Amino acid sequence: MKKAFLASILIIVSLVVALLFLNQRPRFAGVSLSQNEYHHVTKSRKQVDAMLTDFEGFNHSPKQKLAAIKSDADQIWQSNAKQLGVHDQAKLKEALYGNQGIVSLAENANKGNYRIDSSIASLLDKDFQVVIIKSTSPLNHSSASREKIIDQLNRQLKAESRLYHLANQQ
Repeated sequence: MKKAFLASILIIVSLVVALLFLNQRPRFAGVSLSQNEYHHVTKSRKQVDAMLTDFEGFNHSPKQKLAAIKSDADQIWQSNAKQLGVHDQAKLKEALYGNQGIVSLAENANKGNYRIDSSIASLLDKDFQVVIIKSTSPLNHSSASREKIIDQLNRQLKAESRLYHLANQQ
């Protein structure tokens, strides 16, 4: 009887511990996210990182990198546009494809055969910030939680320093 009681207690404790570990939601920047939200944030981070990486080689081979940058922009647009409202879609589209958008700035640099300098890096940084912010807009969390996620993405991606490093390359 005593052994059966101890065995049942052990089974119950094991089940509770298993439920706690198996039922945990993923966390990003200390914010608990659903699986879909976590996947969206990590996918967005990888897409923005890929675009920043393509810019890092832009001054040396602009024609090849321009095609990659356009492809990256298309992927970011496709991943985020459906989940955004009309206003946020317009902001994201402007940051990616507008007159002062990421793709337009790269196209203009390629057409004019000029390098990414600090003034263009500043415009690119502004656009990348919009992309990062809009990629977190679909998350159903408070603005404070989204700010934590945006801050973590900025720390991981280091967009500003990478772009200004590109501008300072000779």
